[in-house]
Amino acid sequence: MVILLMLLMAASLIGFWFVWNKIKIIYDKDKRIRALFGFAVAISVSIIFFQFIIGRGYYVYRDIGSDTYIQYYPYFVNVAHRIKTGTFSIWNWSFGLGKSLANTVGWSFDPFSTLVILCGVLVSERLIMYMLVWMQILKIVIIYIISVKLFKLYSDNETAVYLGAYLHAFNGYLMLWGQHYFLGTACVYNILIIYLLEKLIQKKGKFSGLGLSVVVALYLIFGYYTSYMTLLVAAGYFLLRYFEFYRLRDIGLKQLLKDFAAVLLYVVRGVLMACVILLPAIYHVTHISSRLNGANQGALAKMKEAFHLSFNLCDFGTRMTRLMSNNMLFINDNSKALFGNYYETPQLFISLFIFFFFGQWIVYSIKEKKALKERLFLLLKCVLMLLLLFNSVSGLILNAFAYPAYRYTFVVLVFLTLMVVKSWEYTSKNGFSIIGVIIGALLSYLTWIFAYKHMVYEVWWYLKIIFIIIAIGTFLQVAARLPKLKNFKEYMAYAFIVLVICTTCFDDCITTNQRIVVSDIFLYAEHMNNYLESSTMSALDWLKDYDDSFFRVEKDYIDWASLSDSLIDRYSSLTWYDTIVNSKTLDFYTYICTNSETGVPPIKYFHFDTDVDEMAMRLVNTRYMLSKNGIKDSDFKLINTIDDVKIYENTGTQSVAKWYTKTISKGEFAALSQEDRLLILEDTLVTDDVVLYYDDADCTIGDFKLVKQTVLEGEVDCDGPGILMIAVPDEDGWQAYVDGKKVDYINADYGFIGIELTPGVKKISLRYSLPCLKQGFILSLIGIFSCLGEIFYLFFRKSKSYKE
Repeated sequence: MVILLMLLMAASLIGFWFVWNKIKIIYDKDKRIRALFGFAVAISVSIIFFQFIIGRGYYVYRDIGSDTYIQYYPYFVNVAHRIKTGTFSIWNWSFGLGKSLANTVGWSFDPFSTLVILCGVLVSERLIMYMLVWMQILKIVIIYIISVKLFKLYSDNETAVYLGAYLHAFNGYLMLWGQHYFLGTACVYNILIIYLLEKLIQKKGKFSGLGLSVVVALYLIFGYYTSYMTLLVAAGYFLLRYFEFYRLRDIGLKQLLKDFAAVLLYVVRGVLMACVILLPAIYHVTHISSRLNGANQGALAKMKEAFHLSFNLCDFGTRMTRLMSNNMLFINDNSKALFGNYYETPQLFISLFIFFFFGQWIVYSIKEKKALKERLFLLLKCVLMLLLLFNSVSGLILNAFAYPAYRYTFVVLVFLTLMVVKSWEYTSKNGFSIIGVIIGALLSYLTWIFAYKHMVYEVWWYLKIIFIIIAIGTFLQVAARLPKLKNFKEYMAYAFIVLVICTTCFDDCITTNQRIVVSDIFLYAEHMNNYLESSTMSALDWLKDYDDSFFRVEKDYIDWASLSDSLIDRYSSLTWYDTIVNSKTLDFYTYICTNSETGVPPIKYFHFDTDVDEMAMRLVNTRYMLSKNGIKDSDFKLINTIDDVKIYENTGTQSVAKWYTKTISKGEFAALSQEDRLLILEDTLVTDDVVLYYDDADCTIGDFKLVKQTVLEGEVDCDGPGILMIAVPDEDGWQAYVDGKKVDYINADYGFIGIELTPGVKKISLRYSLPCLKQGFILSLIGIFSCLGEIFYLFFRKSKSYKE
């Protein structure tokens, strides 16, 4: 079916060009080229996303891309509902035990995700699932438009410009990581920043500097992770491109420093404007998150180790295949994968014929660069590009020196596409270089041979097709050198362009569709078509009326996905999936709530078959259990049945707060056996290395209630000193108050908050605020006022010059 669609696409593109050329509907050739590529974008989008556009499937993956199914889509539904009900806040109790907004800035401040969530708010949460594909299509269209503007600053050849824009809009990174939604957005910001920098270099557009500040600010608010990668590479781009554009000898030192200072000022101003979100996010990842834990090795040692990682055939060959295709080695079967899985392997694809474009570019670039200085500069650019493409030290540096990772490759794709633009510009003037064709064919078939030896069976059919396509492309380029017939050279060249477009669409179609997606069949088969209005929702609504205190819930069945039902159904849970979990909460999962099934503490499936499970549920106040099969446990009492859902109350816990008069140090606790740990936890609190002893004292604990999403309050009556443990994640930003006075708290049971209390009736309050929010707000105001000042200045100068 896919092959048939590609053949129809090729025929339609050729027919489109032939008809418009012959009947001269549009007399301007450049306009015909723009129309052709606009048609190519439209038909490519229709083919690639056909099943999602018509609603036969949804842009949510249940295979290796299951994060979309387990995390991102449920999060969007959760946010939309919280906005509709007025419960949205900087702390989300539905994300496992609770999670700060600073932990999900990339999901929350992605402008495209915001549009999708807005549809859920204004229309229905059901619409979100359908709108996900349109979010991806919108990114493709925007990247196409910006790419055209950027490449026009480099080339006057319309075909080269629009071909490059098409390839960049349908690049392999966006097609694959775009399935994770927010990472695809990085491609949009990246091309926009490069475009604005190029306009500054060429001194085009009075508002380019202002635009750069705004885009940098929005990008940093969206995500410091990908923006760090873009800004670091963009700085190198600016330096190289600036010197290349002005040849250094044509510009004085004073002007050079002035231009550099101006760009730096624009970027710094953008950073300042973003600080209201950026500072809390950076504080979270550096002080709270477990993501950077264990990074003890020095930067130089890491660079040395990463540099040598790539000097092997498998590493080099895998990267070469990713330049040609996303799908030459494997898709879901990662049994032979060098880089872990389909996503984490470097995403470098823009065209199956990338090596042919490289062959033409390198041949003509060497011919064009006559002077030694120019050739040395060309060599420098090639070396830097090779390091970005083929060495893991780039992955280390662009992953903030934590470890080599390959999500940075979206920054490379714009430069690869620029190479295509210049390559086609050269060949349009001079024809296909035979040496360039030989280089392209040789590199392509060597890469194909590597793929043949290392691929898995699931892609063997595609590898056979690629072999034939490379041969056809080689023939078209050689045939274009034999202009014996009228317009033969031009026809062969445009046939090659059609082949490039069709094969790019073909590869993207496989990336997007040869997968397991959520579909109506899946929804009905699993009886989840009404999961947003289910009996679970009814049971939870009943619980809110039955018990107005703060509690947690578990279920022994699945409504949507085993790790994300709490986001869909909106309840606090011991179950969660969080790869950037609070490091202290991670310790709770590691030492107390162990997860023997996965061995990965941030992934906590629900279990209810061991004493550890029951103890963990008691500690975090999992007060209710929803079941469809019934629970045979003396601690769980059936209190109601709603449709097919039985509601059980856990009699082993009465409050989110627990009272202790004995403690044990973490070191001593870790040394105990599992059985002894469970016995100790019955009446002893695990604290840091300081061990506290109190005389036995009773404490009456009243209901703890959420006054606001960020404020938990309750009252206790103690007849002696002790420690009150409250099962709220111990995370910077939470502050404890006793009778209205702020007090320090200790880490309790690894992951929670412990407050030392004296005898008497005490009113307890826990309040959350984003760390560094106030400082960030002040810095953002400085940046905003700086931008406003420049706007007033530019308009004042324009108005003044107009009057004169």
